Amino acid sequence: MTWQRVRIPIPKGIGPDDRQEIGEEIVARIVERAKSRKGVEALGDGVFKSKTFPKYSKKYAEWKGVGRESVDLTLSGDMLDALDVISHTSGSILIGMPKDDRELNGKAEGNRTGSYGGAPNPSKARDFMGLPKAELADILRSAVQDDDKLRAKAREFVKSLSVAQKRGFRR
Repeated sequence: MTWQRVRIPIPKGIGPDDRQEIGEEIVARIVERAKSRKGVEALGDGVFKSKTFPKYSKKYAEWKGVGRESVDLTLSGDMLDALDVISHTSGSILIGMPKDDRELNGKAEGNRTGSYGGAPNPSKARDFMGLPKAELADILRSAVQDDDKLRAKAREFVKSLSVAQKRGFRR
C-alpha cells in the first residue's frame, strides 16, 4: 500500500491563499465527480481525461443493495471525506489521503488501481484523484478573474494542457 496523492499543476504566480482556495475547490469537485460516478484517466504530467467508473460486480452490488451502475465510492463516506489539500507550492497543488492512515490509503489505492486487496486490474480501476482539463480551467478562471496578469497566465497554462492532451502522452 502506498500513500495516495496526486500533484495538480497550476500556473506559477498564484499566491498561497489563492492556491489553498483552488486546492479546496479541486477537492470539492473531485468528491462531487466521484459521487456522480465519474473519475479520471491519467494522461501524464497532471493531465487527465474524464472516465465513467466501471460497474460494480453483480455480487458486490447485491451485497450493497444497489444497482451495478451505482458506483459512487461512498460505502462509508470516509475515503472521500478524508481527501484534502496536502500542500501547495508555486506551480502545483498536492491533494490526497492523510499519509499516516493506512486504511484510507488502502481503500483509495484499491479503487484507483482496481486491486481491491489483490493484483491491480485496470478494468476494475476507479481512479478519482484528478480533474479533466476543462474543470481545472473552470476553477482557475474563477480564482484569477480579478487579476489580468494571472488570467492571461491561466489561459496560456490551460492551452498548454490542451496541447499535451492532444499529443496523447502516457505516464
